[in-house]
Amino acid sequence: SNPGFETGDLGGWTTYGTNSYILNNPAIAHSGNNFLKVYQAYNGTINYNGIYQDNVSGPRVVYSADGWAYTLSSDSLAGQNIAWIEVSFRDVSGNVLALYRSEPITTNTMSSGAFPENEWVDLAVTNQYDPNTYAITNTVSNLVAPPGTSFVRYQIMFQGDQYVSSGSMYFDDLTLNQTS
Repeated sequence: SNPGFETGDLGGWTTYGTNSYILNNPAIAHSGNNFLKVYQAYNGTINYNGIYQDNVSGPRVVYSADGWAYTLSSDSLAGQNIAWIEVSFRDVSGNVLALYRSEPITTNTMSSGAFPENEWVDLAVTNQYDPNTYAITNTVSNLVAPPGTSFVRYQIMFQGDQYVSSGSMYFDDLTLNQTS
């Protein structure tokens, strides 16, 4: 619910960390008037900020996921800050059974041109990770709920570095689609 934040608040989303806000600027928003701004905690440690939604699911349910991301050239990511979109399948206790992420947004992807500044980029969630080692194990187009799945979590992740580096990310039009 509220994938484009057009309610003007974070209704339907759970926040974690300290810096996730809704901004209203139709000149910047991917669509509509509002979008999410997220940035690090500036506390001298590696920190995580963002939002998530949990939805009931079950084994063998198939999804696709994406969302639009943007960084403003006057506030682009610096240092070792990283942002991505994540989908995880969890058991009834909240343990991660399967983990999928978009390509990460880093200073390297920005300097190479893979993630341009001042431009909305559609981030598809296609990288499958080992939930124990966080190593990429596969590239997929379908996110399949494994046995034991009780719910699916769609999440915006911003990992702030310990060097209190600057930069923020905007997100809009976030989608998690059940395809079968």
